[in-house]
Amino acid sequence: MAISYSVSIGAASFANEGRDARPLLGIETEVGLGGGGGWCLIRLGDPSWGDPAIGDPLSVELDAGEGKTTVFTGEVEGVERRATALWIRGRDALAKLARTEVEGSYEEASAGFIVGDLIDQAGADKGEIEEGPTFPSYVVHRGPRALRHIQMLAELIGVETGSDGEGKVHFRKPKPAGAADHRLVWGEDLLEIAIERSATPVDSFVFWGEGAGGSKGAERSHWLPTDLSGVTGEAKVEPGATAGEVGSVSPGSRGPLVRTVFAGAVRSSDVAGELAKARAELLALRPLLGHCSLLGRPEVQPGEWIELADLPTGEDGSATLTLRARRVSHHFAIERGLLTRLEF
Repeated sequence: MAISYSVSIGAASFANEGRDARPLLGIETEVGLGGGGGWCLIRLGDPSWGDPAIGDPLSVELDAGEGKTTVFTGEVEGVERRATALWIRGRDALAKLARTEVEGSYEEASAGFIVGDLIDQAGADKGEIEEGPTFPSYVVHRGPRALRHIQMLAELIGVETGSDGEGKVHFRKPKPAGAADHRLVWGEDLLEIAIERSATPVDSFVFWGEGAGGSKGAERSHWLPTDLSGVTGEAKVEPGATAGEVGSVSPGSRGPLVRTVFAGAVRSSDVAGELAKARAELLALRPLLGHCSLLGRPEVQPGEWIELADLPTGEDGSATLTLRARRVSHHFAIERGLLTRLEF
C-alpha cells in the first residue's frame, strides 16, 4: 500500500514526494462526534525545518491509494523542541469554542440559530447545523464556555456535535441506518476488533416542559399551570432482533428504565414529544460499543456506517456487523506505514 502525505504548518509544507519532500517521523490525527475536539501531532525529523508559532494554521492530507483526503484542519497549540526532533501539536475548531466565553438571550430562536451564533462568536467554521425546535426564549449565561452550551443543546434536542477533517463544526442528527458507506473485511482490512453490547441503563425518555402552551395555546405558554400533562412527551427504544441490530423507536410510550428530562425552554407537548423521540433515536442507533484497527483508510469520516465483514465467531463461522463510526484516528509512522482506528 503506497502512502502519501501532505502537511501544512503556517507557511511551511511537508510531503513525502515532490518539491516539499521531507520525511516526517510520524503523524497522528483524530476527529469525531460526541463533543470531544479533534487533535493532531506532527513529529518532524529535523528541528531546523520550521519555526511554528502558537496559532499557526495546520492541515494534514493523507492518501492510501483512493485519493487525497483532508483528515485534520486546525491550528498549532503547542511546540516541543528536542535535540533531534520537533513535535507540533494541534487542535481543531472545537478548541476555539472551549476557550470562548459567551452570554446572551434569544427569543423565538431555533436551536440551530443559537448554535450557529455561538460558533460565529468563537470564530469557527460551521458545518451541518440542524435547526431543531424553536424556543420562545433561551438564555446563554456566563460560566460555561460556548462548547459546553452547544453540548447541552445537542443533548437536549438529540443531535450530535463534533468536527471533521475539514475543521468544520457540526451540530446534526445522525445518519440513519442503511447501506454501509465502507466495507471492511477481517483478515484483509481489519487487524483487531473489540465490541461489546451497550449497557445503557435507559430504554425510554420522558420530557417535561414548562408553561401552559400545550393546553391553553401558544399565547399562554408563559403561564405556570399546576398540571403539566399538556407539555410533556415520551418515547421508548425497542431493541433490534439481534445484539448488533439497530433498534426502533415507539413515540408516546415508555419502558421501565426511564430517563426524565426537565426543560424550561420547552413550551409545548409537540416539541416535548419531538425531543423525546430524537433522544431515543440517538440511543437506538448504538446497540454495540467498541473499536477496531485497520490498514489505513483516510477516506472514512465520523458518522459514516461501516460494514465489518467475515468476523470470526469462535465456532468456525463468521458474522457481519454494520456500525456507525463516531471517532476516527489515523497513525502514520515512517517505520510501519498508516493505520486507522475507528470508535463505535
